[in-house]
Parts: sequence; C-alpha cells; structure tokens
Amino acid sequence: LATALIAIVRWGWRRSAREWAMAPLLGTTSGMTHPSWMGDTPSAGHAPYCPMRAQPKRPTVPAASAQPSVQPWYSVGMKGPPRGTWEDAGALVRDLVQSIQGTDGANISSALLLFANRNSAKGRLRDRSQNAKHEIAQLYALLAVEMASFSAEEVCVTLTALAKLSTKGGLFYVPKDSAFAFAMRKRIMEVIGDLVAQPAARLVWALAKVELRDPLLVTAIGRRIRSGDLDDLEPQDISMAVWGLAMLGIVDRPLLRALARHLRTPAMLARLDPRSVAKIAWGYAALRVRNEPLMSVLAERAVEEPVLRTLSAKEVANIAWAFARLGIRNELLMARLAERAMEPYCCKQFIAQGVANLAWSFATLGVKDEAFLDGLAQRIMQEGFLATFSSQNVANTAWAFARLGFRDVRLMTQLAERFTDDDLLWCAKPQEVANIAWAFARLDILDPDLMLNVTAKITSEGFLSNFSPQAVANTVWAYAQFGIQDKRLMAAFTARAMEDVFLRQVNSQEIALTLWAFASLNSPDEAMLAKLTARMRQLDGFLSTFNPQALSTSAWALAKLGYRDEFLMALLDERAFELLHIYNSQNIANTAWAYATLRMRDKSLMQGLAARSMAPGVLSTFSSQEVANLAWAFAELSVKDEQLMAQLADRVMESGFLAKFNAQELANTAWAFASLRILNTKLMAALADRILEPGVLPTFTPQAVAMTAWSFAKLQTNNVPLMTALAHRSLEDGFLGCFKPEEVANLAFAFSKLGIRNDRLMHALAEAVMAETFLSTCNAVTVQILAKAFMGAKVQHAGLAQALHATGLLDPTDLMQWGEIESPPP
Repeated sequence: LATALIAIVRWGWRRSAREWAMAPLLGTTSGMTHPSWMGDTPSAGHAPYCPMRAQPKRPTVPAASAQPSVQPWYSVGMKGPPRGTWEDAGALVRDLVQSIQGTDGANISSALLLFANRNSAKGRLRDRSQNAKHEIAQLYALLAVEMASFSAEEVCVTLTALAKLSTKGGLFYVPKDSAFAFAMRKRIMEVIGDLVAQPAARLVWALAKVELRDPLLVTAIGRRIRSGDLDDLEPQDISMAVWGLAMLGIVDRPLLRALARHLRTPAMLARLDPRSVAKIAWGYAALRVRNEPLMSVLAERAVEEPVLRTLSAKEVANIAWAFARLGIRNELLMARLAERAMEPYCCKQFIAQGVANLAWSFATLGVKDEAFLDGLAQRIMQEGFLATFSSQNVANTAWAFARLGFRDVRLMTQLAERFTDDDLLWCAKPQEVANIAWAFARLDILDPDLMLNVTAKITSEGFLSNFSPQAVANTVWAYAQFGIQDKRLMAAFTARAMEDVFLRQVNSQEIALTLWAFASLNSPDEAMLAKLTARMRQLDGFLSTFNPQALSTSAWALAKLGYRDEFLMALLDERAFELLHIYNSQNIANTAWAYATLRMRDKSLMQGLAARSMAPGVLSTFSSQEVANLAWAFAELSVKDEQLMAQLADRVMESGFLAKFNAQELANTAWAFASLRILNTKLMAALADRILEPGVLPTFTPQAVAMTAWSFAKLQTNNVPLMTALAHRSLEDGFLGCFKPEEVANLAFAFSKLGIRNDRLMHALAEAVMAETFLSTCNAVTVQILAKAFMGAKVQHAGLAQALHATGLLDPTDLMQWGEIESPPP
C-alpha cells in the first residue's frame, strides 16, 4: 500500500506543470483535485475556475521557442520549487520575465499562475530591495503592453496569479495609477461579455486581492454575474465574490440581493461549507447590508452538527461578529457558537483578534453566558497569551466584559497591566483609551496605576484633540464614577468640549453624559455650560433628538450644577411633554428633582409627571431613591397631589421595600409628607420602625436627624422611642458640632413642639447656639425658631436670651414670655 501511494504521489507531481495550472481553468479536472487558488478559502468541492464562452483559436508561439537555454525552476518538469529567500526574489522575477517575453497570452498567464502557485506561501518573495522592485516593475510593464491581446480567460488567469502573490503593502503590490492597472481595467471591460457567472464572481475576489478598487468596473462585473446562470455558482464562488465586495468596500445591492436569493435555495444551502458560511456572513456584515432572511438561513446552517463541529476558531469569531455588526440577535446561534468556542481544540486555536472579536460580539448583542465568559477569561489569562494582544484587543475585550457586567478582577487586572505597557499605551488610540477607562468604571474596579497612566496619556500634547465626543463623554464619565478629581484633566476636557468641531459632532446622549459627569464631580465651568446649553437651544431640531434618558439626565445635571437657564428649561419642558408617555421611573424622578432644585414651578409638568407615575405598572418599578426624590420634589414646589402621595406611601409600605431606604431617603420621605401636611399614620409609624432598626440611626447625618425630627413634630406625631433615639444620636461626642444653624433650630423646634422634655439635649443645643460665630451665621427665620423653641421648652441658660436679642432679629416683646430664662440651670 505504501509503495502504491508513493508511486501515485510521484506520478502526480511529475504531471505537466502547464496541465496542472490550466486544468481548473479549462474544465479538465476529471480525476484530479487542483490546489485552491485562494489561500483562505476551501479547496475542495468547487467547480472549475473559468469556463468561458467558445472563442476562436489563435495561433500561439510554442513556449519552448522563447525559453532561455537554462530553464528556470518553475518551467515544465521541475519537481518542486526551492524555498524562497530574501535575496533571490529579484532573480526569480527576472527569470520569469525572460521566460515569458515574446510569448502569447496563454503562455504568459499560465506561467504567471504556476509562478504564483509555487511562491504564494508566506515567507516567500519578500525581498524589498530596489533590485526586486525594479524586476517587478519590468514585469508589470510587460503585462501592460501585452494585456490588450489577452482573452477573457487569460485576463482571469493573470489576475488570479497576481492575487495569489499579493499581500497588503507587499512586494507584488499593484499601484492603482500604474499603466498596468489601467490596461487591466480597460481589458476587463472589453472582454467582460465573454465571462460567465463563475469566473466573473471570482474576478471580484481577485480585484480585491490586488486592491484595484473601481466601482464602475465591479458594478459591470456584478451585472454580468446576475445576467448569467447563478446555478453555475458554487458556495465558494459566492463567498469569494461577497468577500471581494467587502474588501473593496463596494455595496452592489442588486448583486447582493441576487446572491442572497440564490443562497436561500435548498440545493445551495445544503452545499454550504463552514468557511463559506463564515465568509458570506462576514461580507454582508462588513458592507452593513442587513438581509435578515439570508442571515437566518446562514444561522440555521451554522448550527447543524456537521458544520458546527468543523468551524475553525476564526470562523466562529467571524460569524458571531457578523451577526453583532448587523444587530441580529439569534440566541440559538450564539449559544452553539459559545459551545463550539469552548471546545478544547477550538479554544486553543483562538488568537488575540479572535478572542476580542468574539467577546465584542456577545457584548454588542447583549448575550451573557457566564460559562462561556469564564472560559474566555481563562483562555485570555493563559501564560503568554496576553502578550500578543494589541491595544485595540485589550480595550475591546475589557469593554465587552464590562458591557455584559462580568466582573473578573483578576482578568481586568491583567488587562490593565498589558494596556499600561509602554509599547502599547503610547500607541493606543483615543477610542481605545476611552473604552478601557469606561470598562473599569462600569465594573467599579479602580486600578490606580491604570488611571494614572490614562491621565498622563490623555493630557499628553495633542492627544485629546483627537477625542470624539463619544470618547470624551465616556472618559469623563469614568472619572466621575470613580470620583477622581484632576484639575488639569478636567480643564483639558472642558477646553475640548468648547471647540466648535466638538459642538458640531456631539449628539444628545454625549451632551447628557458629559453634563452628568461634570455635575457629579461638582466641576462647574460657566463658559462650557454656556456653549453646551447654547447648542441645546439651537432651533435646528437638535433637542428633538433627545430621548427620555438624555433629557432627564441633562435637566438633573444642570440643576446639580445650579445652572439656571429658564429658556432652555422651558424647551426641555416642551420636549418632556412629548415623551412623558414613555418616561420610566428614573426619568420621572430626575426631571421632578431637577425642576424642584432650580425652584422652577411648572404645575402642568408636575401634574404630567404625577399622571405618568400612577400609570399602570409604573410606580411598582420605582426604587427607594426615586420614591424619596419624587415626593421631595412635589413638596419642595408645594404641589399637593394627595392621590400621588397616597400611592407613594403604599409603595413605601410594600413588603420588604422599606428595608432598601437609606438615611437620606427616610428623612426626605418624612419631610415631604410633613411639608405638604399630609398625615399618613401608618407610613410615619413604618418610617419610625425602619429608623429604629439596628444599624440605621448611626448612618444619619445632622441634616437627616433634623429633618426627621422636624417632620414628626410638624405632623404632631409623637413617637417617643424615635425622638429619644434621635436625641441620643445628637448627643454623641462631636456630632452636635456638625449641625448647621437651621438644623439646630429644627431639632430644638421638634422637641419643643412635641412637648418632649429632654433637658440634656436642650442644654446642649443652647451651648451650641452660644458658641462663637454661631448666631452671626443665622438668618431671621432661624433666630425666631430658636427663640420660640427655647421659650416653649422653658430652657434656662445664662446669657441665651441676651445673645438672641443682640442679633437684632427678634421683637423684644417675644422675649418677655421667657420667664426665668436667666436663672442658671439646675
């Protein structure tokens, strides 16, 4: 058996080189399998390359008559090519030129194809010396002269050979404006009528390989393909044509529609091999041609066991990328691709670009598969693998894991270390820097070294000028999430946000995010705010692009920064009315809070917000913060909507919901009902019980203590355990010294109003009032509340009455009711 195999191999190798090269072109492939003409396409199962219409025979000059006395290695009869070296490229091309001079198109094209077949492997003919370039220029000059006499078949063979030799920017690169390129285009247009569908389809691939982009020429070839018999096309032919269109960036919609229809036929679909599925899906996605019926059948074919189990790692990544790029979510497909990707043999075949693309695809489609992501993370962290990642690979991978909310600190730490390598960070592009910062902020993983390096990169000279509005918004958002204040960085972002080109390109979401970040960092800049709000005010329909999230976030940010622009807020008001029917709980709460904070009372808007809140199914989605903020906003603007407040109270008292309230939310809710004078006994009792739960009261700030006490007093709800606990909290060491004057006054008022005698607390409050500079910071209302509170509680403290009187903010007759206040305390 071994002897027989050796004999067969030797016989096959010694076959005529011309027959070997020309058999797939002339259709004489019976009994042999010719080598693939495309290194990254399937080599089995495709039809002969270039069947042509019948053409008149031309007299040919025998190749031997033009051969030099010493035949080059690629001539007929040689057993195999020597390994190409850096030094011999020029000599090999020179020998080729000499061998084809004076011959006809058939000999030239076949010699070229044979030369390409034996030298297209990676590592051959890479010599960039001037000698090699000169010899190749001579070859192209010869082809430019002879091209006018080539038949359609010979044109295809020649272009195929050059396509196999071509690599991007490589030695055989065809200059677009060269005489040869011009002659090639011209001859293709002349002989295009002689082509049938299959060679025409492959011609598109060849043009892409040699980077000859001519939309008119490609469109003409597309018409020729469509006018031919598409049944002659094999899956490989279609995949090559689609790949070629994608690489050339030419969207020939009529051709793509025709190919898609043909691919959906059962006969064609059954013959689709894994590589063709991947290339076709990739090509349509790269061209952004969304043909859902086609993508659906490609997905069905891809998940079939015989196809799925033979998909390579690259093909898995390309199929996933294609569906993500087109925004087509096919959960079955993604699940099966994840399974295939995690198979040991396939997983270890992934290179950095494949891993990054696969992660990006799942994140873009929002498909979160914990087991798959964990497996992908393990692959990334294999020893030495991360060292192969480019800055784009690192940034896209980090972005993908963050987008899916998959928090793996070890993985992210290693990604940060790779990104901060000097050879990577300083080559990183703005979008990559923005993505890496955003990813770590989204996952709440603060890596100080990463952020320091990112800051240094952003503030390096000229770098920020290349930031898009999206990159600016995402990066400044990341810093705001971490609470990182860097004056130099924020000044740089401020300057960038005020540039005219930024303002022309920025969209609604980016403006909202930028405003939110500056507000969160409490970093107002009047000039920047004026520029951004001026853009929002422009009557070019820009504000109509704001969705509820962007609109409510912008309003919240402007209120947080204290930027009051009544005209703009009126425009936001109008836009809000248009969108109220789709506002969610966050949009409602943020909008109400913003208008209340700016003290802009728009009763119609507030009524609209209330109605939307009470719409079926809306109030049940409110968080504790949103309930508290909405209630606070209505109270702050003195808009009394008893129906809304009753429903908010019911929401607060839902089982388990009150346990989510923090100190500020408890205080704000109590204050809102008290300010509107709406007494809900069950609610107030529930709030008191929550405050008295272990661990809650120690989190109360002076403001929360004072607001809570004031609220219960205002509603005349005397909850002795709660008031006693508030007094104990106030008397903790050093705590009372943190109270503002109005907070001292409200606490004193509460105990006086409820008639709760707590001499120790009241004496401590009096001592606070007598502290140096305290009364000098009080306004008239605060002094009057203090006086009435101390009088009502009959507090006796030496000098207190005189000190209050000395402020000049009290009516002397008010002090006559104080009694024996001047007597020293017992």
